[in-house]
Amino acid sequence: MGSNDFFTVAYKILSYLKYCYEHGEQPDPGVINERTLLISKAQYVETLRMLSDHNYIEGVTFTHTKEGVLYSFQERVSRMLCKKGNFARMNWRF
Repeated sequence: MGSNDFFTVAYKILSYLKYCYEHGEQPDPGVINERTLLISKAQYVETLRMLSDHNYIEGVTFTHTKEGVLYSFQERVSRMLCKKGNFARMNWRF
């Protein structure tokens, strides 16, 4: 398994959000993004979309354009949290 497969990338995103939640910090989209994860923008967007679709995170909006899918974070990024304790229940078998 590589450092840029879905489970590794999802784990890094959720771990960062969990850290922010536990320490009362506002998540910074500049900390976890395609550049810091060393993945393509398409992979980052798709990972965010899958996490959002499966209710692991909220606060991300996706817009379909001719150039592809764009994403944006709600003004209150603090809503982009691990929801309902799903982080602990996520199936991490490889």
